[in-house]
Amino acid sequence: MNLLPGEIVPSPDALEDYDGLENIRFRKDGRLAIGLFYRKEDNKPVVTISPNKKAEPFVFDVEPEEANAAFEEPWPYAPATGKIILEAALAPSLVLQGA
Repeated sequence: MNLLPGEIVPSPDALEDYDGLENIRFRKDGRLAIGLFYRKEDNKPVVTISPNKKAEPFVFDVEPEEANAAFEEPWPYAPATGKIILEAALAPSLVLQGA
């Protein structure tokens, strides 16, 4: 699990220089950028979570058999720090849905 410098991740190319990551899948919506990358150093998949407007991108390891599921829905696979990032990014929409 690696915390990346405090820049926003605008595209998959922005992460390829960190830890020798190679892009597998990437998606971005109005609140989050989520990527699935392959770390060449140890042949392991990692998921990235980056709020589009603020906060630091966060990278966490996943098991190869869980990689696609973690990319589609990172919440169950993210460690505590990743969950805090997800909650902070999604909180405004959750409040609106409950209204």
